[in-house]
Amino acid sequence: MTQSENSSQAPKRLLLINAQGSKQPSGTAGMNIGMGYVAAAFRRFGWEVSYIDQGLRKCEAEDLIREAAALGPMDVIGVHVFTIFVPYVMELVQALRRAFPNVRLIAGGPFPSATPELAMRKFPELDALIEGEAEGAFPEFDRFLRDECPAADVPGLWARGADGAAVRGAPRRYPDLSEYPMPAWDLMQPQRYFAIPGAQLTAQRAIATVFTRGCPFHCAYCSAHAVTGRQVRARPMDVILDELKMLRDVYGAQEIIAMDDGLTINRKFLLEFCRAVVREGLNLSFSAPNGVRLDSMDREVLDAMSAAGFYSLAVGIEAGTQSRLDKMRKQLTIQTIRDKVQLVKETAGMTLSGHFILGYPHETVEEARNTIRLARELPLDRANFFSLMLLPGTEIYEEAVAEGLIQAGEFESRSAFVPGRTFAAYSETKLHLLMVEAYVGFYLTRGRFAKLLRRIRDPQQFGLFLRLVWRIVRG
Repeated sequence: MTQSENSSQAPKRLLLINAQGSKQPSGTAGMNIGMGYVAAAFRRFGWEVSYIDQGLRKCEAEDLIREAAALGPMDVIGVHVFTIFVPYVMELVQALRRAFPNVRLIAGGPFPSATPELAMRKFPELDALIEGEAEGAFPEFDRFLRDECPAADVPGLWARGADGAAVRGAPRRYPDLSEYPMPAWDLMQPQRYFAIPGAQLTAQRAIATVFTRGCPFHCAYCSAHAVTGRQVRARPMDVILDELKMLRDVYGAQEIIAMDDGLTINRKFLLEFCRAVVREGLNLSFSAPNGVRLDSMDREVLDAMSAAGFYSLAVGIEAGTQSRLDKMRKQLTIQTIRDKVQLVKETAGMTLSGHFILGYPHETVEEARNTIRLARELPLDRANFFSLMLLPGTEIYEEAVAEGLIQAGEFESRSAFVPGRTFAAYSETKLHLLMVEAYVGFYLTRGRFAKLLRRIRDPQQFGLFLRLVWRIVRG
């Protein structure tokens, strides 16, 4: 145990906020497992931690301030920032600074990790931010917040200097996941999220967690590596099994949602995991909605996943022409997509969803319709057609800046389900019409709409589905 982990030190108090605003875009509600890991890391070093999920509460900034004040004096307030929520979070951080002028304000999450310098400019009220995994910054981060360590020594830290300028600390690091404690599940209270219909639209009590972190691929539209890095790291198997049993027995979980970005990339780990689940007789269902790599699928993997209880997978397909896939750096061929989707349906019989992107820069209407056509032809049960978002930290963002399509520092704050600004070879109005055409064409073929309705077991889930359809149609 390090000195910072010794309970003899005076405890400090931290409030973590999952900041989303009161009117977040569709499809964004849900538990933020990353906050559970951050809370556990702080607790490990003797901090008293409180947590407010603004996305769950859907409260305005003023209500959140009152709730925060009722918790008592805090030494530090930490705010999680998704790029699509930046306008909401800017208002919240300003309100926090006014209400708590002497409290240290720090931020973390995808936006600060992808573009820390911009984040420090957008949020002048911040004292510091962490890029990457906050857990990887300990124990130096703990010592910095106790005024025992200079900012320059903290991995991934950006701190406000005496002149207000951002000062960068040491390079971020990504430790072995065996060094991280289990998430603070008691603080997260995952049962609070059972009433939020999940991506699979089932009536099961589902809890989201992760088994691995990192993705080695370089898809041009993705910024996941900005937080978790490119090396796939797996949690210790005994810790995973203990966690699953606890989620089942203590919180009543029936389904585990694997939110990994690279769940199937480490084949050895995945097979070991599936066999351990069968051996332990956990009696849980599993889903993977984030989009697994199709080229990592084979009969042995699919048989193992099916035996372990995986019933629903999403796969990242993205485009229907090879030239567009190549520009996306997807490292997939159209033939591999067709072969592997067919293999999944024949071997595992799982519910299979496909992710597709429309509105890529310079994409033609013909290319978009090729994507729509491929989605209809594949034996998929569901499809998500996303309107491309140019996110800081992605290769396509840097390309757009280099081409002069956008200015450095520009970004969008919207849901990818809703068409926005596009640099395709067609207008935003046409993008909206193509998305409607994509959904209507997909679900009105192969009897998909009727099958989808039969799987929905709860009125709230049906209402969520209708609201999502309406947002897409309305644009």
